[in-house]
Amino acid sequence: LICIANVHSSLFINESVTKLQEVCSSEEVWLHLEGHALSATALLPNDLFKEKRCDSLTLTVGSWLGVPAVPFVTLFRSDATQAGLAGLGLVTPAVRLNCLPLWCVLKSMGLAQVKKRIRGVYEMLEELTAKLESLTCIRLLSKLNTVETVPIARLEVGDLEANQIFHTVSPALAFQYITDESSSQDITERVSPYTDNLNSWLGQILQRDAPQLNIEIVDVETTGYVLRLCPFEDTAMIGLSNQEIKDFLQCFEEKCEILNATVAQRSKFIKLIEGSPCVQYVDIAHWAGLGGVRFLPQEFVDKDTGKLRTDLTEECVQVINQRNMELVATLRNSDSAFSLGEGPAPDNCMCVRFGMVTMDTDVEELLSLVVTTGKEIDNAAERLQSMSEVVKRGVVQAQDELRQETDNQIWQEGILRHVPLVGSLYNWLSPVPVEAKAKGRCLNLEEGKLESTEMIYKHHMQIRIEDGQDL
Repeated sequence: LICIANVHSSLFINESVTKLQEVCSSEEVWLHLEGHALSATALLPNDLFKEKRCDSLTLTVGSWLGVPAVPFVTLFRSDATQAGLAGLGLVTPAVRLNCLPLWCVLKSMGLAQVKKRIRGVYEMLEELTAKLESLTCIRLLSKLNTVETVPIARLEVGDLEANQIFHTVSPALAFQYITDESSSQDITERVSPYTDNLNSWLGQILQRDAPQLNIEIVDVETTGYVLRLCPFEDTAMIGLSNQEIKDFLQCFEEKCEILNATVAQRSKFIKLIEGSPCVQYVDIAHWAGLGGVRFLPQEFVDKDTGKLRTDLTEECVQVINQRNMELVATLRNSDSAFSLGEGPAPDNCMCVRFGMVTMDTDVEELLSLVVTTGKEIDNAAERLQSMSEVVKRGVVQAQDELRQETDNQIWQEGILRHVPLVGSLYNWLSPVPVEAKAKGRCLNLEEGKLESTEMIYKHHMQIRIEDGQDL
């Protein structure tokens, strides 16, 4: 039997490799170790800690030194009969050739340079860990306070117990932004979907603004979205300068302040929305900002309850969505930060989407701007609706008046004028006076009255005469 253990996995957060070796030895199980935490053994003093800890181990030297072309190395006990039976002790020219890149890299770098690179990574991890632990809004999942972490400086001088060799800072940091400080120690509890959105935003914004450290966004079933950082898995992070690390930490702290401000302002924002009858809060999926605001036209709000009516038809919902789309378009004319959002299914209601904010942002003013602009659009829609009704009534009235005037004119002028052929000759011999012709109608939208076009034509002719134009 063989037991393969990853040294920097969660198994060794509370347990030591020494205890696992004792169990494997008593049960006659082959113990094989792997993991980036084995790189810390390169910093141990040569004359200390020579006790047996495993039967074999795999070293990813290329990842530790930032040279990806170097092959993996597997070391095993020379006195192990199982390794000889498996043919691991057989050295062929092909094996020697595969070891050539490793030999060249170690020969050119030397022991001092190898230790310097590994030491630099651990010092960077210790600095990052200290910063993450100092932030109350960050939950560090790769470390538990129940186990003492051995600084890399103590490891180099041998100031530690034998079972503490692999208790250095974790070579792979896993952390998570949380909105509730009380849950910072409970790593078995999954965070809310909104907190997942915040972590997703934090990871994406760090990938964009601080690319010197490669941040991964991992969806863990038990805890939610987690940000992971492992310098040994990205050669670009080996040998970073102190200034680059400081720039990353400064950027990280600034983004955390934005997240804290957004979470604080979001609670105030939701309370303001609940106190206003003409707007409704919309929880937008996969959105880390304040959320969405749906403007409700007054004709669709119940006057008794102050909430959206429940008997709305599909046509009414389309009208509300259209008003919100007009609202976003109007707001974007003054500030391009406003955007159109869509609520969850099955309603998929349109709304005004708000993003990340700072503590200086006046959310009350933002909401007031949305309400004021929405009411202006409502009033404009009502005026347009009333105007269309006036126009419809005016058209019907004008048609009736013109029809009645035409009928009266026929009787006054005589039927003979309207008889084919005869009427044409009669009209040529005795033309109809201009005053006797039917007058058009025009609609005065300001007063909503139907008027004759006679005064308009007289006014137009007077202007042409004054301007010296030929009639």
